Order: sequence, then structure tokens, then C-alpha cells
Amino acid sequence: MTFFFLKEAYSVLLLIILGIPLGVLSLKNFQYLPSSHITELYIPDSEIVILKGVVDDFPARREICDSFALKVKEVTFRGKIYKVEGKVKVLDFLKKRVIYGEELILKGRLSKTYGELSYQTYLRQKGIYSVLTVGKSGFIKQTGKKRYNLLKYLAFKIRTRNITLLFKYLPSPQAGIFSAMLLGERSYISPYFNRLFIQTGTVHILAISGLHIGIIGFILNIFLKTLRLKRRLRYILIIFFLIFYCFLTGLRTPVIRATVMAIVLLFGFFLRRQARISHSLSICCLLILILRPSEIFDISFQLSFLSVISIVYLSPKIKDFLFGEKFKKNRTPRFFSDAFSISLSWWLGLSPFIFYHFKIISFMPIFVNILIIPYLSVVIALGICLLFFGSFSPFLASIFAQSANLSIVLLIKMIELFSKVPFSYFYIK
Repeated sequence: MTFFFLKEAYSVLLLIILGIPLGVLSLKNFQYLPSSHITELYIPDSEIVILKGVVDDFPARREICDSFALKVKEVTFRGKIYKVEGKVKVLDFLKKRVIYGEELILKGRLSKTYGELSYQTYLRQKGIYSVLTVGKSGFIKQTGKKRYNLLKYLAFKIRTRNITLLFKYLPSPQAGIFSAMLLGERSYISPYFNRLFIQTGTVHILAISGLHIGIIGFILNIFLKTLRLKRRLRYILIIFFLIFYCFLTGLRTPVIRATVMAIVLLFGFFLRRQARISHSLSICCLLILILRPSEIFDISFQLSFLSVISIVYLSPKIKDFLFGEKFKKNRTPRFFSDAFSISLSWWLGLSPFIFYHFKIISFMPIFVNILIIPYLSVVIALGICLLFFGSFSPFLASIFAQSANLSIVLLIKMIELFSKVPFSYFYIK
């Protein structure tokens, strides 16, 4: 809270003084693995083992196999039982349909290397250093016991219920896209649609980020404003709704990160302090890295902060350079000059990272985002209404389902149209 009352120079200095030592200590603590960790036990790569543990996250359902994180308690290796700790990524080709918190006994092949180096790095950021593949020669047995964090369990239950609700009222492709945009579950999106969004540079709308949280907060603020609620009360209600929205998404890390950013900003407004985006970003970054220092290596973390920084610092300069003062007088030209400047600054800031990770250069986002982002507000609003009314009014839910379905169909048509523009993207190996 002190940051909101300090002068800018002192607050930035305090952030640096606190951030560096705390970040180093937290990262060192995160990287330290105890002697009882499963990776400290020598097991040859691709060895058949039996693990006993608890499902530690929301299982991802895919066509070929399901996957989930397992918090391991015991390893049976060559006839000996070892008490261990740590997490293992389980690839379930048997599609056993396990749920969060279940205690399981599994037999499969344990590997310390799996997939590309980038995927291994991604797993290590989540504290996972091994992958267990359960195929036809293995098994998954449910012991009937459950051990879970109650808060996390409730979040997963709410999220599962809402995903089921989407597939109840919408066709599969549309429900899959909505489950990604509203609930952070991308496993239901087909490779075809995923490729289309990557090629047009709009894949960011499938992953819940600050953009989605900002749109939701904006919609909610307009709704509360029509009820003539005072500003401070509106901000309090928006903060509580965004926290509840985290539960709807199953407390996913990107959603928590975006929500923390929004809450820090809203808290500054609540205190009637001048909103300094640099302060808000710094505080948010500090909080996240203290809790999870490995986030600094996460792609979505880097892209989230880089996108905001690019928009805040580049778009005003681009607007002044390209448009000057002549577009500031009329509302319509000002809207398009703002939209183009924001879209171009976003593309300039993120293109190098997108090229590095996905080996693709796409010029379409500069123009596509000008149309897609405003339209996304309508899509998200209809999706939220569907989830809200689907909980207690099937009649109203079916009405909003028709509108939500049409909105996604139009979104897909636009994405397909943009993907066919010649020379709009290039894959570089």
C-alpha cells in the first residue's frame, strides 16, 4: 500500500531495493530440490515404474490422451518402494477420466526428457521434471481416497460445471473457443482453428489475459454505472467479481496474473491516486515473482507485461508521429488513429518474441486487431450472459446461446478470411 503514497522516484527506488534481493532469494528457494524429491532417485530413462500420488491439477482432455500433474508420494522401482515427493506429468493414453484430488496408483514409463527442449523448460517452470506415460501395458487404479485443497477443489468444480454448460448449449467448435476465451481451457480447440489464430496473429484472444480481464471489467463498470452506483462502490464490486472470475477459470496462473494487475490498478483508483501504469506494473510484477519466481521464464508472463509496456509507451509516440494533432478533434478519426497506434505498438513489441517462439512472422495483427478487439467485447459479453443465465434459467440461456453461437461463427469467418490474404504471414525454420 505504501507505493500509492510515495513519490514516483522513491517508489521506483523502493521497488528496486526490494525486488532484487527478494527475487534472488525466492528463485534460489524455488530451484532447490530436497533429497527426497523424485528426481534425486536414480531411475533409468523410460523405465517402467509404479507411482502412488494425488492428481494435483485440472486434467486436460484431448483426443489422443489426457494429461495431468501428479503429486507423487511413493515410487515402486525394481521391487523396492521409495517414499518421495515432487510432481510428475502424466500422459494418460487409457483416458481413465480422473479428477482433481483423487489418489491414484499408476504404472507406466517414467522419462526425464520428453518432447522438445521448450516443452521441458515449460514443465520445469511448473516444478515438473519427469513425465509418466501410461499406455496399454500400464494401468491407473483409483484408491477411492481424496486429498485436495478445498479452495482449489471448489474452483475446479465450478470450472468443470461451466465447461459442461457451454457444450450443452453450443456446438462443439464454438463451445471449445468459448471455453478457451472465458475459462482458459484450450484443449477443446481443434488444431485447424488453433493454426488459423496463429497465422492471423490473433491467438492471444484464445488465452485469458489482461485484455480479457480489462474487457470484463469495462463491461461490468458500464453495467454498474447504469445502476447509478458511486464510483468507489463500483470499483469494490468489480474487484470482487474479478476474484470470483478467477474461480470460474479454475485459478489458472495467467488469469490470476491478469486479475492481480487489474486489482492493483483499481485499488489505485479507489484511493483516488493518479493512475501510473508503471507503478501498477511494477507492483504486480513484484507480487507475482515473490510468490512464483519461475514465472519470469514463462512465455505468457513475458508477453503479458511486454504487450502492456509496448502499448503504454509506444502507442502515444506512434500516434504523434503518424497522425499529429489533426486527428484529435473529431471523434471517429481519433478512434481509428488510437486503434491503429495501439495495434501497431503491440505488433512491434511482441513480434520478435512471437517469431522466436513460434517461428512465424505475421503482418495481419496490425490490421486485424483493429476489428477483432472491439468485436471481442461483444463476444465476451454474450458468453458471460450465457454462463450466468445457464445456471438458473434454461430459457434465457438458450436465447443467449443463439446470439453467442452467431458471434463465434462470425469471428471464425473473419479469421478464415484474414488467413487467406496473400503473403500475410511467413513460417521461417
